[in-house]
Amino acid sequence: MTASLGRTPGIQQGRFMRTETGSRAKAEHKINAEPKNKALKPPRLRPVLLSKVLGINAIRPPKTKLNAPDFSRLAHDIPKAGPDGKPMSLSAADVKALEALRPPGKAAADCHKPGRHWHYGPEPAYHEGQAWGLQHDGGWLWLKKSGQNWWAWTSPQEPTWLWHKEHWWWRSDGIWFMLHEGEVWGYRLFGERRAEGLIHPGTGTQMEYSADGQRVAMITPGDGAWLFDARSGAVLERWTEAQMPAKIKPHAPRALSLPP
Repeated sequence: MTASLGRTPGIQQGRFMRTETGSRAKAEHKINAEPKNKALKPPRLRPVLLSKVLGINAIRPPKTKLNAPDFSRLAHDIPKAGPDGKPMSLSAADVKALEALRPPGKAAADCHKPGRHWHYGPEPAYHEGQAWGLQHDGGWLWLKKSGQNWWAWTSPQEPTWLWHKEHWWWRSDGIWFMLHEGEVWGYRLFGERRAEGLIHPGTGTQMEYSADGQRVAMITPGDGAWLFDARSGAVLERWTEAQMPAKIKPHAPRALSLPP
C-alpha cells in the first residue's frame, strides 16, 4: 500500500513542513509516552542520511546511461595466495562487504607499476592496470576504473555496481537501484507528492525526501510512517497505520458505453 501524506499532520502538499525544537520534543515525548504493550519500535530499515557535503538531490542516480566495463576476464585472475603467502578465498564477496568499500585513493589509483602486484596496507589490494582486487570479509571482489567512473564486480551471477555520489548503484531494465544497509533500493520520483526517493522492492517501504533535503519520511505498508531529520537521523514525528490517510479506492463507472 502506498499511503498519501498530502493531508497528514506535519506534511502539506507533498512538502515536509519545518519541525521546530518544541515540536520535535513534543513528538518524541508522544512516542516515549506510549504504553509498554503498545511500544512503537523504530523501523527495521533506516533512511539514507544526507551529509552537508552531498546536500540536496544527493540520492539521484546518474542522468545518463553508462556502460559497465567487462569484468569477465578477471574472474580467472584471482591470485592463489595473498601477500603473506596464505591461500586466498575464491568465494565472491557479498553486497554488505561491497557497501563498506570505497574506490582507491588518488595516490593508489595513479599507480603505473606494470604487471600484477600487491599494494600493502591494512587491507592489501591486488593491482593490475585499471583493476583492483580485494579480499573483504572472507570474499573477493574487483574494482575497476572506466573513464572517470569506478565500478565494482563480485561474480558473473551478480550485477556490476557504479560508484556515484558516495553510493553504489546498479541499473536494470532502465531503473537505477542503490545499495543501502545491504539492501537494494529502487530510485523513484513520487509524482503525486512531487518528491524523490527510494523504494524497497521486498517490503514496499518508501523513502521520500523533502524538497529542501532536510527531512525524509519512511512509509511502510502496515506500519505507518516515520519522519527523520535527513542529516542527523533524529526522529521528528511518527504516524501509525491508523493515522495514515485512507487509500483512495477505485470506483466502478456508473455507466458503460459499449460500441455498437
